[in-house]
Amino acid sequence: MEHSEMYKKGLETRAKVFGNEGEERRKWFVEIEPDIGRYVTEFVFGELYNRPNMDPKTRELCILASHVSLARKAEIDHHVRAAIRVGCTKEEIIEVFILMSAYAGFSAMHAGLEAARPAFEDLGLIPKTKTSA
Repeated sequence: MEHSEMYKKGLETRAKVFGNEGEERRKWFVEIEPDIGRYVTEFVFGELYNRPNMDPKTRELCILASHVSLARKAEIDHHVRAAIRVGCTKEEIIEVFILMSAYAGFSAMHAGLEAARPAFEDLGLIPKTKTSA
C-alpha cells in the first residue's frame, strides 16, 4: 500500500518524539483497525505535531496539561517520556502538575504525579523508591 507524504511525515515525527514506544503504539492501532493507525499517523503526527506556531516542548507541555486535567494516567507516562525526549526538564513538567492543581484540582495533580513517577524513575530523574502517596 502506498502511503501519503503526510503519513511518511507522521512516521518521522512520531519516531522523533516517542522513539520505539511510538512505533509500538502505532502497531497497536493498526492491529485493531489499519485506518485508525493511518488517521492518527497522518493527522496527529503528520499535521498537528508539525504546525509552525508552537515548538515541540510547548506542545508536549500542553498535551501533558490536558492529560493531567483528565487523569489519563497511561497517556501521562507516555507524554512525560516524550516531553523529556523533546527537551523539557523535570522541573518544567512538575510546573504543569502544580498549575493543574489550581485548574483541574489537587486530585488531578496527584494522579498526574503518580502516573509520571515511573517515567521519572526510569529516566533517572528521581530515585526509585517504594514510597506511595
